[in-house]
Amino acid sequence: MSTIPKWYVREDTLAGPLYFYPRPAVTERMEHAWDRPKEYRWSSQDSVVDVRGAYLVTQQPVSEFMASWDKRPEVDHYELRAMASLDSLVRSLAERAPAIASVEQYTRELCEYDSNCGECTWCSFRSKLYEPVYASPVVETEVFDVTNLVELATTPDPHPDYSWTLDSPPLAAMYPDRASHQFPGYTTGLFALTAAAVQDEMNRLDLPRVEVNAWRHSMEVSTSCRIPWDVPREWTAIQRRSQEARRLNRERQDAALFGMRWHQTLKINDRVAGETKEAAVARLLEKVAENVALLVPPHTEACGTCSGMGYTK
Repeated sequence: MSTIPKWYVREDTLAGPLYFYPRPAVTERMEHAWDRPKEYRWSSQDSVVDVRGAYLVTQQPVSEFMASWDKRPEVDHYELRAMASLDSLVRSLAERAPAIASVEQYTRELCEYDSNCGECTWCSFRSKLYEPVYASPVVETEVFDVTNLVELATTPDPHPDYSWTLDSPPLAAMYPDRASHQFPGYTTGLFALTAAAVQDEMNRLDLPRVEVNAWRHSMEVSTSCRIPWDVPREWTAIQRRSQEARRLNRERQDAALFGMRWHQTLKINDRVAGETKEAAVARLLEKVAENVALLVPPHTEACGTCSGMGYTK
């Protein structure tokens, strides 16, 4: 007896409650990969079973499910084909061959080398001489116990605006949409939320020469700005008309007005995982705040006493 995942879902309808059980995978495996797939027939002693996608739906709680299928029949023996359907070369062999050959005769005893060589006359033409006769199909059954399953509460999605992808795509179909947020998975959007939050925070600080870049191809966000002195410093302009003088005057003016040049770049993983969607979204918002703290300057003025270094010599 096998078991299935430890939960089921109840859905109230006009005709009465329906119980959705995850449909288990039958553990018996085909002997050969080329065998045709088996068609499972689901039933229960307690209720009629309706198969709906990845679920087994009943009208009342059940104690077990039974899966039955027709196993591929094996060859019982081989019979000689009608003489009229054989060509002249094969017909001469058919005159010496038995009308009915067992599986052992077909594969070994009638071989010229008694070894199923695949090269002698018999092995080369036996498939044209005989056709297989199969035994009656065998019905296989497997029982699944569901007495210990727990009913899963279908709580509403706490964060419908955020995406949610389950950790195991092969099992994703087994989680009902109205309850999938309760299972482990991941959400996305950390990159876009970080870029938007950083842009808003930089605009709020209103620092000079602000630049925020978000590169989707490399998943990087960078910020740069100038941080002014708490008290602007005096500077003396070069009284000379030339391109070099204008450049030097700009540099002197910047040095007098701005104490620091802020520049930070952060590479961001867009996915945030969690045991539930609510936990993942909470972690997502925490990481947005952490990224903002790393990309936005912590102060808006540079100390003139320490020259913006945080210490004095």
